[in-house]
Amino acid sequence: MITHAAVCRIGHVVSDDIAASPAPMRCRLCGARVWTVCPSCEAPLPGLQFTMIQGSEGTLVRRMLQTQVQATEGCLACHEPYPWSFPNQRHA
Repeated sequence: MITHAAVCRIGHVVSDDIAASPAPMRCRLCGARVWTVCPSCEAPLPGLQFTMIQGSEGTLVRRMLQTQVQATEGCLACHEPYPWSFPNQRHA
């Protein structure tokens, strides 16, 4: 399973799980616009990768497979480059 992330126009990861920590409209580090979906196809940005495992007393526990989100350069769905792939170009 993968959470959905929020990444600013510059490439700062603002939230690795927007369901648990909603993203602001602007990056707290640089003030750039924050994206939660691909601007080309609107596919959610991939966040943390995890799996659910059986915990004590039969409860399900989230086990992280990837603990740090990295701002990838292109969309996994449509393969278009993300805005932070070209930091010198201006995007809305």
